[in-house]
Amino acid sequence: MITLSVPTIAAVNGHAFGAGFMFALCHDYRIMRQDRGYICANEIQLGMIIPAAELSLFRHKLPAHVFYETVQLARRWGGPDAREAGVVNDVASMDELLQKAVAKAEELAPLAENRKQFSIQKENIFGENSILNDTNGAAYHLRTKARYPK
Repeated sequence: MITLSVPTIAAVNGHAFGAGFMFALCHDYRIMRQDRGYICANEIQLGMIIPAAELSLFRHKLPAHVFYETVQLARRWGGPDAREAGVVNDVASMDELLQKAVAKAEELAPLAENRKQFSIQKENIFGENSILNDTNGAAYHLRTKARYPK
C-alpha cells in the first residue's frame, strides 16, 4: 500500500492499534474519527519489540518527537491530538468520516493520471534508496523484513 501507484486515503473509524496503525500510516492521507477511538503502537506494553521493518515505517511517517512518544511510550492518540501531532491529516465526526474521505479521494484522483511518476516518486520517498532519514526506506524494510532480526 505504501508504494501503490495512486493516492490512498485511510478513514480510521475507531481504534487502530499495532498493525491497524501501521496500515493507516501506509496511506498517503489519513482522516480519523474526532470523537472516539485511538491510534496506538502498544507493543511495548505487551512486552513486544517492534521489528525493524515496522519501526522504519513509524520513523518515516511520524515527526521525531511523535515517533518516540508513539513507539517507546505507547502513547494513545485521540483524533484531535493525532491531527495536531501530524499522525493524521484531518479529523471528522463518524457521520462525516466517509464523506470527507471520498471528497479527499476525488480531490487527489487527478494525481493518478500519472501513475508511473506517482509510483516512482513514492519509491524515492519510501523505497530502497529513500531520501528520508534512514539508509533504506520503510517500503524496502517491509519488503525485505526477513533480513532483519526480530
